[in-house]
Parts: sequence; structure tokens; C-alpha cells
Amino acid sequence: MYLYGCNYFYTGLYKPQPWFTVFLYSFILISLGPFLLVNGILTGLLDSVSPPVWYNDSENIGIRLMTIPVEDFFYSFSLLFSCTYIFEFLETKKFQ
Repeated sequence: MYLYGCNYFYTGLYKPQPWFTVFLYSFILISLGPFLLVNGILTGLLDSVSPPVWYNDSENIGIRLMTIPVEDFFYSFSLLFSCTYIFEFLETKKFQ
């Protein structure tokens, strides 16, 4: 199944969808603010001595934006993108 998915992208069958631009701006404007606030508090932006959540830098890339590991941004984006993509995919299949 994984190879089929890779082949789908490499053969040019994938065409950018018009909803992706709306999703990207929505992610930046709506989701990123609360994400930075909550994740910043949890990773010790306000209390750097004993943060509630501690990430071991040997188990991630080690690059942080303020106190937030870069992987958290990718996780947030991929979680919201996968839900949106599945929803849009099922919407188009429903009307065909």
C-alpha cells in the first residue's frame, strides 16, 4: 500500500487541490496561535526551571523554536492536514 501511495505522487497523478491554500492559511491563522501558547506553557516558556513537559534532545532533532521542539509543529500540521484531506477526499467521492 505504501508503494502505491509513493507511486501516486511520483507519476504525476496527484494534482494540487484548491482547498489546500485555504487549509494552509487557516492552519497559520487559527491553529498556530493557540498551539504556540499551550505548547509554550507546557514546555517551560514561563517556568524554565521545571517545565511540565520535558523533551530529551537525544530523542528528537534538538532544534527548538523558543522552547518548543520543531517536531511538534510537524505533528500539529500533519494531524490537521490528514483530517482535512480525508474529509475532502470523502466529500468528493460522495458526489461522484
